[in-house]
Amino acid sequence: MDTGTGSIFMLMGMGAAYLPTINKPFLTQLKSNLIHLILPIVLGIARPISIEFFNYPHNVNEYGVHWNFFLTIAVVSLFSLFISYILSKHLFYLSIIIMLIYEFILKLGLQDYIINIHRTNFISENIEGIVQCIGYTVCYMLGKDFGHQIKAIQVSTKNNPLRVLRSYVLTYLHNFAILFLSIYILKSEPSRRMANFSYVWMTYILFYTALISYAFYYYLCVDPVFNTFILSIHNNKLFYFLAANLMVGSFNLTFNSLSYSDNQAIIILSIYCAFAFTLTRLKDILMPIIFKKKSTIKKKEN
Repeated sequence: MDTGTGSIFMLMGMGAAYLPTINKPFLTQLKSNLIHLILPIVLGIARPISIEFFNYPHNVNEYGVHWNFFLTIAVVSLFSLFISYILSKHLFYLSIIIMLIYEFILKLGLQDYIINIHRTNFISENIEGIVQCIGYTVCYMLGKDFGHQIKAIQVSTKNNPLRVLRSYVLTYLHNFAILFLSIYILKSEPSRRMANFSYVWMTYILFYTALISYAFYYYLCVDPVFNTFILSIHNNKLFYFLAANLMVGSFNLTFNSLSYSDNQAIIILSIYCAFAFTLTRLKDILMPIIFKKKSTIKKKEN
């Protein structure tokens, strides 16, 4: 889960790198993007209400008392719009600068404040979720820079496998060096609660490794069934995320999840993943059929 949250924002950034440049006034872009923020804001408000209503176990050290991942999505999406409008290059170096400043502020006292928090107002009650937006925004920036890297590598190497591999290995090594320096020089222990330097770069390396591994698998051993499921998840990311959350919540309300052994947990997780995959694939198959029928009915009525 810790790496998954950061990876979601990196995927958002990577996808944004492939979008065509929109030459519209900032306010016009802001208005159109605010419409897309309605859903995560509504879900972000509904989540704490539903947690209170169902008396669902809730760890306030993750995001805070009222804050949650949906509100983080809304805030980071808004920040990403400003970033996309102001900057499109040098995102990697800007990410390092932002995280160095943020790490310095953590060391000055913010880290101790978060660890020994006394929740007396809205800011202190939700300090984890608020400060995480900095790290997750940088995750978005790194994802977007990664997307630009892939495009540049594809052009410069002209799809030469050895040159592509060399470029990826060199990029991987220098990112690993940055992670090493952040842990052993800056003394930054990875923490999702604060989304600090080492957490962001650890997530970036794992994200990078997963995507490169999938890319090589895709080119070396194409499995049509596996790729179909991956594409279904890609096309229905929010649905998959919500379905997975609802399944976890339903299971935790019905059973005592802490009473299961590791082997039982692996079996449950395997069933849970298969069910989430299947639901997403069914949505991908059924929704076009349903909409096609509706449009046919409307045409007949007219």
